[in-house]
Amino acid sequence: MGLSPLKNSDLLSKHALGVVTKNNGQMIHEIVNLQQNPSVKSTGQVLAPGKAPGDEGEENFKKVFVGGWLCELSSLPGLEGECATMSDGWSYVDPATGKAQTGHAEILSSKDFTHIGCGWFNGQWCCDLGVIEEGSEGY
Repeated sequence: MGLSPLKNSDLLSKHALGVVTKNNGQMIHEIVNLQQNPSVKSTGQVLAPGKAPGDEGEENFKKVFVGGWLCELSSLPGLEGECATMSDGWSYVDPATGKAQTGHAEILSSKDFTHIGCGWFNGQWCCDLGVIEEGSEGY
């Protein structure tokens, strides 16, 4: 995709897990509080339904990450041919507006973020993205 790899962040993973645990199956965004976490400089978040880590099947994490989120913009470099099968079962139309939804793919392919952390609970995945100062507590 021509992007630098995202580094794993324990702080973002912990927050993502907290979001889906609190949601208990509902899709409610809760962005990292920058005032409470000064080492995090900016954030983005994506949510999607999916199976638990390690579960095989059509809704495993790769299917969520690629098919559910990245394939919103199937023209992204590196996705050649992936969306033909990975997007099965996903809708990229916002039910409220009837317009194409691309925000998840835009967040995940943004050069603005350097770190990622994901969590799963009760049928829901959350990934938080951010910029975190190296050497800080959230790194």
